[in-house]
Amino acid sequence: AAISDLDAKQVFITLSWASSPKDLDLCLCNQDGIISSTKNESRAPSLKNIRYETAVHEGFGPKVISLTQSMSGKFKLYVRRSATWMPSKSSSRSPGPPLPRT
Repeated sequence: AAISDLDAKQVFITLSWASSPKDLDLCLCNQDGIISSTKNESRAPSLKNIRYETAVHEGFGPKVISLTQSMSGKFKLYVRRSATWMPSKSSSRSPGPPLPRT
């Protein structure tokens, strides 16, 4: 895999959905910390230069992660069905099984 700097003008992640499950969480992590919509977010360090936004539309998003400045590093993006799992920056643990296709 290629490694390159992420340009703040190019990185804008949006999650929205139209049916069940009613609530999904969006989580981005790297070696410096984690940003997410989960209730466990306060247990993990926040990533600098990244903004998280959520709009309440009866639980169907959108949830948005965007860069506010350029940054480099490896990132992992997770989408989870509930706010019950939070990756640690030192964990190699998988985010769990994928969501079922509907």
